[in-house]
Amino acid sequence: MKKFYLTLLFIAIFFYFSKVYAQSISDIVEEVEESVVMVLTYDATGSQIGQGSGVFVTKEGKILTNAHVIEDAYSAEVISSIGNFNQVEILFKDEDKDLALIKVNTNNSLPPLFAEDTNFKAGQRVIAIGNPLGLEKTVSDGLISGIRRLQNGVELIQTSVPISPGSSGGILLDEYGFIIGITTSTIIGGQNINFAISLNTILLFVDDYQNAISKGTIKVEKLKVAKVSVWYRVVLHWIGNIFLLLLSLVFGNTFYYGLPLLFLAGYLIYGIVRGLWWLVSFPVKKYKERKSYLQYQNSVSSISDHTTSTDYDSLIDDEEVEDEGIDDEELEENNIDFYCTKCGTLNQVDYSMQGDIITCINCKKSITVPYD
Repeated sequence: MKKFYLTLLFIAIFFYFSKVYAQSISDIVEEVEESVVMVLTYDATGSQIGQGSGVFVTKEGKILTNAHVIEDAYSAEVISSIGNFNQVEILFKDEDKDLALIKVNTNNSLPPLFAEDTNFKAGQRVIAIGNPLGLEKTVSDGLISGIRRLQNGVELIQTSVPISPGSSGGILLDEYGFIIGITTSTIIGGQNINFAISLNTILLFVDDYQNAISKGTIKVEKLKVAKVSVWYRVVLHWIGNIFLLLLSLVFGNTFYYGLPLLFLAGYLIYGIVRGLWWLVSFPVKKYKERKSYLQYQNSVSSISDHTTSTDYDSLIDDEEVEDEGIDDEELEENNIDFYCTKCGTLNQVDYSMQGDIITCINCKKSITVPYD
């Protein structure tokens, strides 16, 4: 009889504490769920490119989320219990820590509290709230599976709490409802292996933000109004989609496999044609260079054969030539004729420019005027 009463007492105590725990979970969710937001990002065509979560951390509308949630965002939208906001500012972000601080225009947000004890342990019960696959404020619970530290100093909390696409930027709470991390990723090939950025890393991120403000190196990036599009990018976007659609209709599914091969084949054909052209043109190029050189040598020999010592005595300035009344025909006799070694063009200069560097009148190559 005594055992019967003890069994009843045990069952009563079990159901009592189960009810208390269930109520505590629901109470925690009720207190903090208004702080969790959904973040939608768009490209320059107004098309949605990403979706994640975030949490208000100040009453002035500052939101903590993952850096990869707002990556490549042209515009963004924040959906929350207190309203929707289509104008977002990126105050600070750190890709290494995968954290970002953004802001919307409100003074009515209700931020939850962060935990004071950051000595997290495996086996500790935790609760996650986020927006997996767009399902707003989904609640799940689990245990801390372990604490992992990366080489760059980032501390991760491994947890059995399910994390799906869209949960990134959500909050991880302890059993008392305090924030201990920001959910960030999962390993698809594993069995419920999920990660959240630890509060210890979040505190380092906040310190970096405060230091950037004090040094004046902070750069606020104001995104465009949500869904605003650039018209020519929209046109190009649709033209590209129609072009791909037509190609897929013509070639079927083989188009997606054949296109990379087509580009590779084109590149190979281009390389082969270019190589053949070089082989054909190389002897011709060498022949022209040799011909120009021979013409140059002949011109030098011809000039040296017909120049006497008296010719050097007559090399005078243009002004003196004019004063003595020498006409243009006599001036031409005092010029040096030589050929460009590159293009073979005949160049003519005055004897006084022997050894000077001039530019060929045809190919503009710098050449030295030969001595007689």
